[in-house]
Amino acid sequence: CPGHLPEPLSGAGWAVPTPDLGQGEVWGFGRPRPAPLSGPLKSQGGSLTRDPCCILLHPRLVPVQQASWHPRGTRVGLGAVGRCHKCPVHACPSLTPLSQQEPAPSEQVEVRLFPQPRPGLKRQKRDWVVPPIRVPENERGPFPKTLVQIRSNRDKETKIFYSITGMGADKPPEGIFIIEKETGLMKVTQPLDRENIDKYHLSSHAVSENGKPVEEPMDIIITVTDQNDNKPQFTQEVFRGSVQEGTLPGTPVMQVNATDADDAVEAFNGVLKYSILSQEPLEPHAQMFTINGATGVISVIASGLDREVSGPGQYTLTVQAADLDGEGLTTTATALIEITDINDNAPEFDPKTYAAEVPENAAGYEVQRLTVTDMDAVGTAAWRAVYSIVRGNEGGAFAISTDPESNEGIVQTAQGLDYEAKQQYTLYVAVANEDPLMVKLPTATATVVVTVRDVNEAPIFSPPVKTAQVPEDVPVGQTIATYAPRGQALWARCTDLGPRGSWEAAGGRTGRALLPGAWISLDPNEGLEPVLYLGCPCSFPCSRVNRFTDHPLPEQAYLAVATILLHFSLPLV
Repeated sequence: CPGHLPEPLSGAGWAVPTPDLGQGEVWGFGRPRPAPLSGPLKSQGGSLTRDPCCILLHPRLVPVQQASWHPRGTRVGLGAVGRCHKCPVHACPSLTPLSQQEPAPSEQVEVRLFPQPRPGLKRQKRDWVVPPIRVPENERGPFPKTLVQIRSNRDKETKIFYSITGMGADKPPEGIFIIEKETGLMKVTQPLDRENIDKYHLSSHAVSENGKPVEEPMDIIITVTDQNDNKPQFTQEVFRGSVQEGTLPGTPVMQVNATDADDAVEAFNGVLKYSILSQEPLEPHAQMFTINGATGVISVIASGLDREVSGPGQYTLTVQAADLDGEGLTTTATALIEITDINDNAPEFDPKTYAAEVPENAAGYEVQRLTVTDMDAVGTAAWRAVYSIVRGNEGGAFAISTDPESNEGIVQTAQGLDYEAKQQYTLYVAVANEDPLMVKLPTATATVVVTVRDVNEAPIFSPPVKTAQVPEDVPVGQTIATYAPRGQALWARCTDLGPRGSWEAAGGRTGRALLPGAWISLDPNEGLEPVLYLGCPCSFPCSRVNRFTDHPLPEQAYLAVATILLHFSLPLV
């Protein structure tokens, strides 16, 4: 540039005070010019400058090679020409990364010198720090491509032959790096893959024509720099998590995880950022969840999380991972979030009223099944019903239980009912859940009206055995005993009401003997006190079994049996 510094010669060096240039700091090389710049350089704000004009390169603009330094001073190599900050744009060349430059004559290649020992007879510990050679992965070539030149300062004294050893040279994978024996030009023969091998450790050797080493072996580290050539990969296609309904916003639910084979330490190629692309269902809000872009932790972001509202009881999220911190290659996975149930819905009777009929005297009889609906998860303690009879069962005549399969309430008789004592019951049944409600809701109740149906019951003799004292010469037709209502002689009671309340003797209503040749007959007398009559003489003592039925239809009749003992006494003379 007119009035400013000319561009520097590639490979030219300047003495720079050590404090102004950090060890291993990246600088680079310039394009060739007839002569190197003279005068000291200094660092200002990260750029090498020389008064009065700033020169060359800012480290953040291009990838460049690191300079090496020696305890006695610093040697600086500039790997690309920078644009002068004070000159017109057309006056200075643009910055070009070293890796993109076309192969050039040997003067453009970085030269690595074998370190020189310090003066003195005693062998000194190596104090030369050789920075790594950086090679981008997936380079297009052409190959072999020159990386660096290895040179010994003793090449003017004798002919030097160079060689390299180590992984990638003479050890597997062999042949990736080669060196020209006489020139020391070190080359790469094929594209490199950082995800396969990210560093190569080699040793360079210099020997004379007779094979005698003229330098100590020099370590060479080749670092493969990353390109964004790998998509992120989720560790699972489907991630599963769960959260309780009613959970407050901000509560973590689950975490998704993805990996990227690219570099996430020195570059952003492997730095991932997570996001949620979609949510199903959208109720009650379209964004019920959020995801931490850096960690992949999914959390609740909105209130109103309700299992009963989310359809199948779960949410399906499509999550994305993108490298380059969200600006690069992407991949997706599915996150299934199950909404676990709490008891926030009370059971409801459907219907709320029932009518049933029960035969009397039947204990354990199934009276009625009650049905309930509950929106909570089927089979859970928040769904299983617990029934109780809260009114109308003061005598304990009924019991209620839960069908474990259908969740119905089963009303049964706990004891036989007596139609003659009570013909109808009204039961009030309440229902709750095994788990207590998490919210305050009213308790559902149902009404069950139970009607007792009358059945035909057998008449009852009291007592079943009756003893009567009669004189032996009692005349035929004489009353010897009566079925008195209570406490007298022998009586029979029919407890039925209505048409079933009539009864008759086995021998009919005519008062005939029970059996042919019977010596006792009876008369129903149209009531509950039939009269026994002596029908024939009998030896002393004797007994008779008497039968009564309480309905004229034999198939509906019940039988009562009584035994009558007759004691005959001799007449007084």
